[in-house]
This record gives sequence, C-alpha cells and structure tokens, in this order.
Amino acid sequence: MRFGNHRKLQRIQKTEEIIKKVTDGIEMFCSNDKCKNIVTLDVEAATRTIMCGKCHSGFFSKKKKIKKKPVKTIAWKDQKEIIRRTIKEC
Repeated sequence: MRFGNHRKLQRIQKTEEIIKKVTDGIEMFCSNDKCKNIVTLDVEAATRTIMCGKCHSGFFSKKKKIKKKPVKTIAWKDQKEIIRRTIKEC
C-alpha cells in the first residue's frame, strides 16, 4: 500500500502545481461542501467540478485502462481435442 499512497500524494502535488500556475483565472470555491478553500482556474475549466489539492477529485487524473482477461476455455478445448487425437492414433 505504500506505493499507492505515494502515487496519490504525487497526483495531489501535480494538481496543486497546476492550480498555482493558473493565476489570471476566476476565483471559485472548492466543490466539496465541507471545504472552504478558494481555487483559481481558467475560464475553460469553470464549468467542471473544481476541487482544491487537499480534497483532490479526479479532475486532473487520467482514467485507468481496464485490461482484457484472456479467455482460457478456447485453449482448453483445443488441448482436449489434441489429447483425444493422440489417444486414437495410439
């Protein structure tokens, strides 16, 4: 779990850096109801949900790709047929 927490901290630091870079934008409050931090972003991002680096939504994070699992049943059927053929030949 250590590596997962480390990556999470890196993502939070990246979001805080991006928020710091944008200085000429609009000041808005964080989307989290409990948080009262002010976030500055550009006009294009004004329509999206905005959260500060402490709350950190998936605003800047990338979506994870889901890997397709290989289907084992087809290969298993082929192996059964090969075994049957070898038994018949003997």
